Amino acid sequence: MQLKQIKILFIFLILVMIPRMAATETIISKKEADHIFSLTKPEWEAYAQKIVYPPDWKVVLSPYDTGTAVMAFDRAGGYGLSIQPLYEDNHSPPAMLIVGSYYRAGTFPPFTEKLKKEFEEAAKKDLGPGYSVTATYAQLTPFEGVELTVMKLQ
Repeated sequence: MQLKQIKILFIFLILVMIPRMAATETIISKKEADHIFSLTKPEWEAYAQKIVYPPDWKVVLSPYDTGTAVMAFDRAGGYGLSIQPLYEDNHSPPAMLIVGSYYRAGTFPPFTEKLKKEFEEAAKKDLGPGYSVTATYAQLTPFEGVELTVMKLQ
């Protein structure tokens, strides 16, 4: 499998862009968001174990009572990705999804209200009217970036 194909398997929900281009790039795939919001917690736990990453990325699975967070970092490239659905129980879909995109500290632009709005508008455009999105600045030493809180509307 080519490296590009492997990356696509994980970057399906994450920023695939230079931070300043947030408004013009796909931030979150509606197809994958729909899929994750259809999974119960046990189904997510199994799915998280099967996500394929480039071989040189450092991958961390962090189990929580609310659902496992999956993080992958390309230290050479200077960026990282994370995804964590938050579950209330084992039988319902997640209440929300936290999607993070991180860049080497100092390379991410200042997180202004304008940039926050660009991230939110781009994600809402990608996801459509069935979702709400809130962007927040995130710091995960030695990275900084943005985390999107995604909720599926009833």
